[in-house]
Amino acid sequence: MKYVMSLNLFSSSSGFLITASTPNVEEESEEKKVYVELNLRNSHVYSILDFKEQDGHRLILIGSTHETSPMNESQCMRNVFCKTQLYHGKQLNHMEASEFNGANNLQQYKSCRALCLHVKERQKFEFEVVKKRSTTFKSLILNIHKRTTKNDCGELVQSFSQHGDQLTTEPIFLDPGTYTLFFVCCGCFEGLSLEWIVRSPTPLDGDSMYFNMLPDSDFAVSLQAMIAKNGLKEKNEKDEVVIYKWFKNKYAFFMVENLSETNHLQVSRLEWCRLGSVPPMSRRIVAKFSVSAADRPEDFEMKFIRLSFKRISV
Repeated sequence: MKYVMSLNLFSSSSGFLITASTPNVEEESEEKKVYVELNLRNSHVYSILDFKEQDGHRLILIGSTHETSPMNESQCMRNVFCKTQLYHGKQLNHMEASEFNGANNLQQYKSCRALCLHVKERQKFEFEVVKKRSTTFKSLILNIHKRTTKNDCGELVQSFSQHGDQLTTEPIFLDPGTYTLFFVCCGCFEGLSLEWIVRSPTPLDGDSMYFNMLPDSDFAVSLQAMIAKNGLKEKNEKDEVVIYKWFKNKYAFFMVENLSETNHLQVSRLEWCRLGSVPPMSRRIVAKFSVSAADRPEDFEMKFIRLSFKRISV
């Protein structure tokens, strides 16, 4: 329980949401009867929001996209603590932690190393990153961010990309400060092994370098910042949508930004007929695929239809 509570605190501070899912059970089974008594849906995902211990019970606060429990009950019902006055009117339940044991899988948190560089005086650098093994993804991207107080990644200073298993940057001058270097490989970090080489014509005695384990969400934010800065931008003021296209090194990224402060943006990918959602005031990469050297961004068009909700087709 202590591990789960610490994981929840860590995930919340890193921008992740832990979820627990119930398996699909047959309608006439004993498991289904228990689900009915507990006001649970089968084959349903619940977001884990918080944990606490009360009267000897280890409780999980869960949120659901569907209302399944009485709104004003506070009594305990088969280890399910329904909404109290504290959570009145919200779609939240307290559940016994043991109810999830053996029935749910916690997806392993993914992280990857980023190179951090502290520069004491302005000087010139060259960076080289060699992909030793793992992912077959050939479009390599290295983003250099300067730390600020505004966000976790910091300001995107420069971005480099190459096709193959090795990326070598052009010479770049870095001012005094602390920088984070994100090697972006579309989140394919499992088993990834990298060799980093840092070159400078002047001694690095006053500088320091170290590796930091960062969540893959930071790498995704870095990639989004690169696409927004270097990609082609198409803005639709009426529908509060911005479409970004980035083409380089035989690869293409399409990203959608939802400028609405209140409405979600529903996204559909025609080739797979899958739906996704872009929350208000946020971005999402909706498509990435290989392209030929002859392909150009203007050859690809994104169409969207605004219904009672917003829908985009790629």
